[in-house]
Order: sequence, then structure tokens, then C-alpha cells
Amino acid sequence: MIFLTILFSLFITIYLFFTLYIGRGLLRKTREIALSKRPTVAIIVAARNEEAHLPLLLEDLCHQNYPGELLEIRVADDRSTDDTWSVIQQFQRKYPFLNGLRIREPNRLMTGKKNALTQCIRKTQAPIILQTDADCRVGPEWVESMALSVARGAGLVVGYSGRVPDKSFMGRYEALDYLTLNAANFGVLLNGKAWSGSGTNLGLLRAAFTDIRGFEPIAGSIGDDDIYLVQTIANHPKYSVEVNLDRRCWVHSTTDTSFSGFFNQRVRWASTARGMEKRAPLFWFFLVSAFLSNIALLLGPFFAIKIWFVWALLKFLGDLMVTGLAARRFGLGHLLMLFPLWFCLQPIYIPMVAIFGLLGRFRWKPA
Repeated sequence: MIFLTILFSLFITIYLFFTLYIGRGLLRKTREIALSKRPTVAIIVAARNEEAHLPLLLEDLCHQNYPGELLEIRVADDRSTDDTWSVIQQFQRKYPFLNGLRIREPNRLMTGKKNALTQCIRKTQAPIILQTDADCRVGPEWVESMALSVARGAGLVVGYSGRVPDKSFMGRYEALDYLTLNAANFGVLLNGKAWSGSGTNLGLLRAAFTDIRGFEPIAGSIGDDDIYLVQTIANHPKYSVEVNLDRRCWVHSTTDTSFSGFFNQRVRWASTARGMEKRAPLFWFFLVSAFLSNIALLLGPFFAIKIWFVWALLKFLGDLMVTGLAARRFGLGHLLMLFPLWFCLQPIYIPMVAIFGLLGRFRWKPA
């Protein structure tokens, strides 16, 4: 028991150092975007059974405040069984800069979404590529903000992606949990490091994608395409990964109001930690510290009740600081009402998600 007390105390301390590091990043200011010349841009979207969400996104993309002659939109229908292709055709007939790509059969060498994104990129010519997901919404200045951010010289730019919480308890809880993930990710990015990013809001140089051989090194894996891009380009000697928190480029998607959908998504995200110790060792160490810190709060009352209160207080203050800074930065302070409950559930939720993720126990659209 003494060994466990020392071990958990060590990882609680390490986790607190990470929270201070992340908090420091969230206090940093970002650079202003100032370029006079607008670059040519290609937007890529991979859609699978998205007839309900895709029309809203395509309306947003087709009404950007960006010259049409500098804009190309390529949307891949990745073997949908609904009317996704019909939606794409409707917009294709109306807007000459939007083109659809219908994928009918799986690729033997590359899994679903990676193949769809790769095919979209191959069908475009622009030096700057922007990516978002079919269930997202973007503002009218999204293209301009992200394109100019990439044009400043970064190999890849990560933009802010948030949730639009509905009024249900599960919707607000999911939005808060997503905020905590964003807090860690953007805190690190603002410190000049790159651990992760979301494919809902990415901008990259075509040259960078070519130089890392696209998705070929992970062609057979399911998921993790966005994290792969961030980590691989960040480690490339020619390129850097930067962050764009300009409000004009914020992207939002709807929350999943079912517990099963929420849990499955988190398990799927956790599955990307496999092999992370090689690709991003510091990120992996942070994940381990978060896992063991929550294990300490879960098991501590059974063998170290006195020091458990210290562990819980310190972790509560660290998490509250980071979440509060992110909530202020992204205008989501109203979600903090659920923070005490979120914190109390973490010692159960985090170990379960981590274990199920490492075991690959999640549902996925067919590859």
C-alpha cells in the first residue's frame, strides 16, 4: 500500500505539472492574420450517410466570403446507403466550384475515410487544403481565416472546433467534456507543441501532405487520420504546426445526446493511444498521468483516505483552472455548472474509456 501511495502521489504531481503547462498556454495570445493576397484553396469533405447534416454544411461552404475563382470544393460520398449522393449532385449542379466524388467500393489498400480524403486531394490542384466534417457548420469567413493562416508558412494549422450543446443534460455534459479535451489540446498548441487535432477544422499545405506520403504509412488503420497529420507534420523538419483561434474560423458540430453514442465516440478516440509512446511520447506520458490520477481517486479511499483528500483537492483545482480558462476563451462559461459532476465521474469514466479503447471495443462505420 505504501508503494501505491507513493506511485499515485507521483502521478498526481506529474498531472498537476501538465495542467500548469496547459493553463500557461491558454493564457497566451495568438498572432493577428495580415496578408494582402488571397491564395487558391481546396476544401475537402468525406461524407458517409450524412444526408441529414450535409446540406447545412454545403450551404455554408458555398456562401463563403471568398472569391469563387480561388475556391474549389470536393465532396466524397464514401459508399453511403442513404441520399448523400443526391445531396451532393444538387449542389454540384448549382455551384460550379463544387464537385462530387462517388466511391462505390472499398479500397483494398486504404481504409474508408483516409481513402476518401486522399481521393479528394488527388482531384484538386490548390496549394492549400482545408478539411472539415460533414456534420459541421462553418461561418462565412472560415475559408479566408484558415487559408491566410496556412499561407503564413505553417505546414498545418489547427482551428478551434466546438460543440453546439442542446438543452438536454447529455448534450450539455458532452459539450463540457469536449471543452476539456479542447482545453488540453489548445493549451499545448499555444505553447508551441502539437499533440493532437480534429479533422473538423484543419488547414494544410499540399506540399506537406505530399512530403509525409499522405496517409500511406497508416493506410490500413481505422481512424486517427487527423492525429496522424498533426503529429507527423509537426515532426517533419521542413514544417511547423500552428493554431488559429480567430473567431471567424471557429467550426461547430452538434452534440450526441445519447450516452451510448457519447461513450462509443470517446472509446474510439482513446483507441488512438495505441502506439502513441513512439509517435508522441510526451503526449502518451500525459495520458498515462491522467489515467493513473483518476485510478488514484477511484481506489485511494480504500487504502489512503487521508492523502486521498489532498489528491482530490489538488486535481479538482488543476482541472477547474484549465477548464475555466478554456471556457472563458471560447465563451462557454455556462457549461461550468456541470463541472463538479463531471469531475466526480472522471475516476470511473476515464479508466473505462481507456481500457475499452486499448482493447478496440468500439463501433465504427464499415471501413
